[in-house]
Amino acid sequence: MKSRRSIVGIICMIFGAALVFGALSLFLHNQNEADAAEQAAAEVLPQLVQAVEERRADVAAESGSAAPIYPDPTDTSMPEVIIDDRAYIGYVSIPVLGIELPVFSACSEDALRLAPCRYAGTAKGGDLVLAGHNYVSHFGPISDLSAGDAVLFTDVNGAVFHYTVAETEILPPSAVADMTAGKFDLTLFTCTYSGQNRITVRCESAENE
Repeated sequence: MKSRRSIVGIICMIFGAALVFGALSLFLHNQNEADAAEQAAAEVLPQLVQAVEERRADVAAESGSAAPIYPDPTDTSMPEVIIDDRAYIGYVSIPVLGIELPVFSACSEDALRLAPCRYAGTAKGGDLVLAGHNYVSHFGPISDLSAGDAVLFTDVNGAVFHYTVAETEILPPSAVADMTAGKFDLTLFTCTYSGQNRITVRCESAENE
């Protein structure tokens, strides 16, 4: 009887150790991904900001105005700039969180590991949706945003779109229609830490206030 109990105890210890090792391995993997994402965004952002400033300067030289000019007001497409063979539409800034990140033109799992992505919509169309991983240096802290907090999006032509946080909600992954309904001028979302739901921050254009 004692030997059987000893065997069961050893098995339980081995199983417990395996669980701890698995959890530690997952934590280290996620941390490595987060560190790589932070470094990737930090390397691209200065290049993107420089590209935006160069475009803004070109517009000023040609038109005599520092403001970006969009000849066709019905054109709501997002201009892009290519850096290291990747297309970006601008960068998002959340001053209260100390966040400023480049934004990819299109969304994919590979892109999300490096920076937030345009999930749907456009800035000029008033229905822009940005997705980001829940890394601490990316969209992880957006659950801490409060109503009235400022969010800015600067497109690659130098136009700055000002928003304020209106509300935060939790949506299931299946609620694609709700995420992209276009009822808000800007939406930011990321996974909860369990990965089962989406923290969704809705923003309104500050120009509409």
